[in-house]
Amino acid sequence: MGITVLVIIIVVIVGLIAFSAFTTGSSSQAPVPEKTQEETPTEPEYQYKKIDSLVTTTELKFYKALVQATPSEYVVCPKVRIADVLDVGVTRKGNRKLWHRHFSKISQKHFDFVICNVSDMSFVCAVELNDASHNRKDRVERDEFVRMACESADVTLHEVLPKQNYDIEELTSMIVNQPKKND
Repeated sequence: MGITVLVIIIVVIVGLIAFSAFTTGSSSQAPVPEKTQEETPTEPEYQYKKIDSLVTTTELKFYKALVQATPSEYVVCPKVRIADVLDVGVTRKGNRKLWHRHFSKISQKHFDFVICNVSDMSFVCAVELNDASHNRKDRVERDEFVRMACESADVTLHEVLPKQNYDIEELTSMIVNQPKKND
């Protein structure tokens, strides 16, 4: 009977050790409480911040002069996406790959300003303010592309250099004396 009691004691001790290891893990440290979702640091889903102004200081100065020069039947719209003025000449159904290639060239570019008829928001002309940034190689290439795209679409594009003071009458003339385009 002595051996049986000894075997039972050994089995109980081994069982207790195994149970202890199972409930606390293999380490001898106390269990670590699980973090709740609120305590878990995560990256925010949206990491954006508001831009202070839609236009640069130079563009704002020109915008004010352009608005002053614009007759009441027109409206000045800043930062208009080129793809909202020009359409790709091939249909998406006709040649999806070609359409996408041409669309991607205009979808992430914008005109500095677009003049529209206030009555129906139809397009009158686009205006680019060519500040010093337009001398960079990438901007020179971009400007040439925009010129050619506008020409191919029969769209009037005015390119203006920044000035200390703008001639309001000259800007008005630029807006109202549009060349006749083929529709």
